[in-house]
Amino acid sequence: METTTHPQFTLRHTTEKEVSTLMQQINPDKASDIYHIKPAIIKDLHDFLAPTLTQLYNKAIDEDEYPDPLKATKLIELYKVKDPSLPENYPPISLLPILAKLFDTLLNNQIMHHLTAHNIISPTQYAFRPNSNTTLTLQTIIDDIYTRTQETTSPRNIH
Repeated sequence: METTTHPQFTLRHTTEKEVSTLMQQINPDKASDIYHIKPAIIKDLHDFLAPTLTQLYNKAIDEDEYPDPLKATKLIELYKVKDPSLPENYPPISLLPILAKLFDTLLNNQIMHHLTAHNIISPTQYAFRPNSNTTLTLQTIIDDIYTRTQETTSPRNIH
């Protein structure tokens, strides 16, 4: 069996532009995070906060250490549907720090770029992949079923 070697992955520093762009994409209507920071504030102050956050994120990358304050999570129950007296109608969700979500997205973008640029990730991996969604997944499955059906039902050339 042949083994394939791939280029080593190393996190690189993020740029102020990457951080600022990501901050501008925040949905301001989402709930406040565990530190009661509203997404709208982060979005509105992106010009002011991006330089400092870029330094902090790059320091974490240099030290190979995920900052402890970004690890904090608050588990809450969120009422969804039907009878409010039933516990099963309150599924748990995790509130994370907005700054952790930004950092995670920056890291994920680098990892995904490396995986796709070097063909390490399977083309049939659809979850958490850029330009991919459930519609594409279903289309691939339907195409595969159609192709297999055609192969088994089409007449064979017999000489």
